Amino acid sequence: MRRTGTDLWTYHRNLPADVAPKVIVEVRLYWCGRVAKFRGKRAIAISLGTSDRREAERRRDQIHAEIETHVARAMQMVRQTGMVPQATRVVPSLNPEHHKTIGDWVYAYTLAAQDAELVENPDDPDGNADIFAWIERARAEDAAIGTEREAMERMLARRNFDPTDPNDRSRGSEIEELLEDMGIELPDPEQQRLVALVVLRARRRALNALQRRQAGEPVDTPPVTPAPPMLFKEEARHATISGPLLRATFEEFVLKRGMKRHTANDYRNQLNRFVDLFGDIPVASVTRKQVFDFATELEKFPARYPEAWRGKRVQEIVKLASSRPDLKRLAPQTINDRSIGALKSFFSWCIRRQIIEVNPAVGVALDVPKSAEKPRDPYSIDHLRLIFSQPVFTQGERPKRGCGEAMYWLPLIALYSGMRLEEIGQLRLEDIGFEDGVHYFNVREGVDQSLKTSSSARRVPIHKKLIERGIWKEKDRLQKLGEPRLFPQLKRNR
Repeated sequence: MRRTGTDLWTYHRNLPADVAPKVIVEVRLYWCGRVAKFRGKRAIAISLGTSDRREAERRRDQIHAEIETHVARAMQMVRQTGMVPQATRVVPSLNPEHHKTIGDWVYAYTLAAQDAELVENPDDPDGNADIFAWIERARAEDAAIGTEREAMERMLARRNFDPTDPNDRSRGSEIEELLEDMGIELPDPEQQRLVALVVLRARRRALNALQRRQAGEPVDTPPVTPAPPMLFKEEARHATISGPLLRATFEEFVLKRGMKRHTANDYRNQLNRFVDLFGDIPVASVTRKQVFDFATELEKFPARYPEAWRGKRVQEIVKLASSRPDLKRLAPQTINDRSIGALKSFFSWCIRRQIIEVNPAVGVALDVPKSAEKPRDPYSIDHLRLIFSQPVFTQGERPKRGCGEAMYWLPLIALYSGMRLEEIGQLRLEDIGFEDGVHYFNVREGVDQSLKTSSSARRVPIHKKLIERGIWKEKDRLQKLGEPRLFPQLKRNR
């Protein structure tokens, strides 16, 4: 402690240069209700708001252990990894075993923090304090423990801890940081509340033990690690595997592949959903189990959902959809084709770029029920007769919104060639050719032309019925008008 020019005592804690950037502290000042926040500071200085030394010591003791917890975590990270772990796993909930692990660590760490403080005795480095000063310090510690224990009891009595409530926000920040150190992110507020209750109960148990110590009862400190344990063993792997992260690598994938915008956006949506669940982890750390867990989680995801849900995480949307049985869920076949397919394509590219050696999405697929396999029904003869008996084909009618000759030729070319409508609509006059006695359409990439896949590039023979109906004459007519495209009135909508 230091006394300022106003005679008020100040808590002061210097931090090592290599540790300071990694220390993030949010500590509640119980005597005034304010939350003190520090991020990346070389020193932590907090006014204790009193000129009375005994009261200042009591207030110091209330915040010192909590601050030292943050500092110890940062120091442990520097010693073990040299950096703060970046990869966290986003999980929807924790089970009772996870809660027990958290509670046991908080209990043991709280006792260990007091052990360390007693050993270091920062107020008496030479060990020369007289017995009366030691007694005063013990009384202050006892009062501080009692005050915090009372605060724990009040919060537990409410049983409605809310991390978003200003009165509980500092505790909520502590919970988020604790979970991050354990390698996970828990976005569900209700799950955060449950973890907060676990921490509060563990802290209360530890404070009870500390009070028994103050009364002279021997209380052992269980073995404890300086950093919280990892709740998921798989996450320890993320901390040791380096390399490019998912999002940055994906953007390079899109750029190098030269994807169409709507395809890139669809792929990006799938990757963002994966990152929602597992974090922006190194590409090399992705496992086949994670890809499968991703697919099974998407089975709960609605195919369409309200606009108000847009921008929320996968877990949040799944939770909201759980109370909306009227919303249709994504079909297994859709997940296999679009979600797993997008990841499979991305990881295949990563293999070619020497980023990974094995594609974790290969072999992953959801079971598709037989009843869900609905083959596309072809048009019946009656359907075709109905379509081609319309005035567009029999009387030369051209509706204003039919884009001129496109309404006539698109259905006919599709009928006689099997080409995709987009492939037909983007044809240029130079794509209608003749070679070795065969008329053909040249399906290719070019100016304002794109393909669904690279294997879609091909030459398609023009059926003699199309020649008889005048497709070649239509080409000659447009050439005389100086039009480069077969259907100049069609506009791209993507």
